Amino acid sequence: MPVVYIGLELSLRKPQTKVRRLLVPTVAASLLSIPLMMLVWDWQDTRTQQHAHAIIQGLENYKRQQGHYPDSLPQLVPRFLPRLPVTSQGLINPPAFQYSTDTARAPQAFWLQYYAGAMVEASYSSRSNQWSYED
Repeated sequence: MPVVYIGLELSLRKPQTKVRRLLVPTVAASLLSIPLMMLVWDWQDTRTQQHAHAIIQGLENYKRQQGHYPDSLPQLVPRFLPRLPVTSQGLINPPAFQYSTDTARAPQAFWLQYYAGAMVEASYSSRSNQWSYED
């Protein structure tokens, strides 16, 4: 009887050690990936804000020369921007900035928006010259 018990105990330990061998590195990698992802998200947001600032400057320069904001962002290229920047959100196909203008009211205004991740929409208003974030 003791031999069977020892054999049973040994057979139960093998799966536990296999689980531990897989579980420990998996948990460690998961915990280490959180700070890495925070750095990536911060970099994406910083780059997107830089691109947005370039677009806003191009829009203001366009208005100074033309007397009004353009109907669409592609009108800024190539005279006011060498190319139209996109957001840095996403790894494969980053979404474009969304642009809208209010031509009916004076003074004319525009809004520049982008998806900031985590179900947050960032929006810039030329009326307030400020960004707002909505989830």
